[in-house]
Amino acid sequence: MTNLTDNLVLAKGESGYARDGRFVTEVIPATFLSQRGSDLTQCCFQEGSTMDVSFTNSRTSITSARRTDTDWASLTLPQRIRSIELDGYVVIPDLLSAIQLDAVRGELSRLPTTAVDYSEHQRGCSNVQWTDSPAAIRVIALPAMIEFLTALFGDELVCTSCAYAVSQPGHPGIAIHTDAQPYGSKIFGLAASAPCLVRVLYYLDDLTPDRSPFKVIPKSHLSLHSDGNPYRRYLS
Repeated sequence: MTNLTDNLVLAKGESGYARDGRFVTEVIPATFLSQRGSDLTQCCFQEGSTMDVSFTNSRTSITSARRTDTDWASLTLPQRIRSIELDGYVVIPDLLSAIQLDAVRGELSRLPTTAVDYSEHQRGCSNVQWTDSPAAIRVIALPAMIEFLTALFGDELVCTSCAYAVSQPGHPGIAIHTDAQPYGSKIFGLAASAPCLVRVLYYLDDLTPDRSPFKVIPKSHLSLHSDGNPYRRYLS
């Protein structure tokens, strides 16, 4: 039996990463599929074939995407924990007041930012905790969020990083993906050293279908390691 996995490789040029790429096929252990009780013996694209990923960010795809009808504001604490444990994400609205938002925006707008490798229009600043940004730094210990994280993890919380990111007009969007750090790799550094980890995102501007809409595939970000995905046990 031959089991193959296909990795999409995007070429990088002076203007960033290309919006289409090629597949590189690699062998994976036979147990990867057999443990799931699958009859599938091979899963691969023809090596060197291409896939256009730009459609995942088109206005048409955003308009036609399924939209959740969850009333996030009405969820109880157990329901919020259930959402993040089963689907990998939860939305907790209205945590920051208008006064807090204005203060944080003002501080972060003064920070120097660096463009990411795939677009000049996606910029960021790392290690905000070491900058002169007291309002932003206080958000790290926002009482309402600490209350939720304590219920989720327990009271021994550790913040591993604090960063600012801004998407400017002209941003091409991000291809559908799942965060992944293969065993033995350290591409995420200290942030991936914790056995249990969540990323807390505070949006300083409202997201709309026309401005940085947030599209998520449920269950896609439950684990940095494929072998740690809890849904594997249901497929064994």
